[in-house]
Amino acid sequence: MKTFFYSIVGVVALGVTAAHSASVVVRDPGLVPYEIVDGNSIPKSLTGVAGDAANGRKIAISRKQGNCLACHVMPIPEQQFHGETAPSLYGVGNRLSEGELRLQLVNSKV
Repeated sequence: MKTFFYSIVGVVALGVTAAHSASVVVRDPGLVPYEIVDGNSIPKSLTGVAGDAANGRKIAISRKQGNCLACHVMPIPEQQFHGETAPSLYGVGNRLSEGELRLQLVNSKV
């Protein structure tokens, strides 16, 4: 799960409103079309390729790309100044499925 999380961080961080239904296909300018299933998951990869943990980690800590550390505490002890305004990402791969993580990255308000 951590592999997926770190790889998808750089894909999208745009807000998309999706209805809570069994399945809805979302087409939003600037994003690849994706399907939300059961109102809480995007089960299919948005890029069509498997995650790359090393690259995802770089994106997550990059201030010019993911910039996740600006808001989140993360299991990246070599980096200082973790944010505290958003939920901690420690153990998130154990709490959420791959599809749930994907939806949180696309639309954290769902």
